[in-house]
Amino acid sequence: MDTTSLQPKMLQGLRMQATGMLVGLSLQYILGMITNLFVKFPETGTASDFWGFVWRQGLIIAHIVIGTGLLFGAIGLVIRSVRGHQRGWIMSSGIGLVMVVLAYIGGVTFVPTQADGFSLLMALATLAAFLAYAWGLAMAGRGM
Repeated sequence: MDTTSLQPKMLQGLRMQATGMLVGLSLQYILGMITNLFVKFPETGTASDFWGFVWRQGLIIAHIVIGTGLLFGAIGLVIRSVRGHQRGWIMSSGIGLVMVVLAYIGGVTFVPTQADGFSLLMALATLAAFLAYAWGLAMAGRGM
């Protein structure tokens, strides 16, 4: 099969997946803010107590599920970019993946420690990932 006929489909797939990542990141950010404002963690407890609390909170479970989906989506977007030899997409999706991983680490670390800095890491890394994917889409529109 002629690879030039595959390129537009591959590029369209990258754009669609990046758009999906933007939607997912937006939803994730909103859920994170709602959780931050309206879910009160216990004042004291062990890491096990805090994780037990988390698994009884629908909003937090949704936040974790979406975050895990975003992690797999970010990995998939990097793989598609590399396979397609799309340098601009490799850069934007690579940055996006690093930021999603940092946000995920922030969340996993926040639960047992309840340290505000890890909550901030989640928020800032999510915004940075959003910007990375938006940059990829903007560059794709310019024929990167």
